[in-house]
Amino acid sequence: MTSSPTPGPDPADAAGTAGPPPIGAVSDSEAEVLRGYYRQMALIRVFELRAAEMYTRAKISGYCHLNLGEEATCVGLMAALRPTDYLFTTYREHGYALARGADPGRVMAELFGRTTGLSGGRGGSMHLFDTELRLLGGYGIVGGQLPPATGAALAIAYRGRPSADSEAVMCLLGDGTTNIGAFHESLNLAVRVSCPGTPHEVMGAAGITAPHQHRRPHPVQPTPCQRPSQADL
Repeated sequence: MTSSPTPGPDPADAAGTAGPPPIGAVSDSEAEVLRGYYRQMALIRVFELRAAEMYTRAKISGYCHLNLGEEATCVGLMAALRPTDYLFTTYREHGYALARGADPGRVMAELFGRTTGLSGGRGGSMHLFDTELRLLGGYGIVGGQLPPATGAALAIAYRGRPSADSEAVMCLLGDGTTNIGAFHESLNLAVRVSCPGTPHEVMGAAGITAPHQHRRPHPVQPTPCQRPSQADL
């Protein structure tokens, strides 16, 4: 019985051209960026765990809404912003402030109501504010951030024609925001005047604490859109 010859080395391998790099391969600079994202996510997780501990020990007064489980969302959205862009958030904004570059000590001080906090101790968990970072607030009212965010975008458009290099506004909102009139009015105005803003809904499957399925007595069945007949016109 004769055995088949053992295949020799691939000439392409010897020449250093073994084909494309494996899927997921990144350059050194890209790897450093990804490590930076991971460090930010880890910071947010540790910060929020400590904030939750202090809140349960009654060291933090008022409300305390955490970004636990939303670390990747916080870091990913903030990575898309430039230093010249503006940010309006909901009342759940600790992670966004940290990912935007806020000092963790000042954010924690704000939760404790200290004068060294990001908002001088006057805002607490829901009202972080830093003009240098162009973080123009978390808002305690559901949807309260939409009208001022639209106004900021309108001001940018008023000063000059929006372009790829102009300032932009990012406005975060949750599921419950879509139920209020300000949501529809703000988006309508933003579209009509071409405001340089982008709303981002952070899906939580709930409005504040009420799951979607418990916010309506009966499920709404979508009906097909029918073109009116000539007799109806």
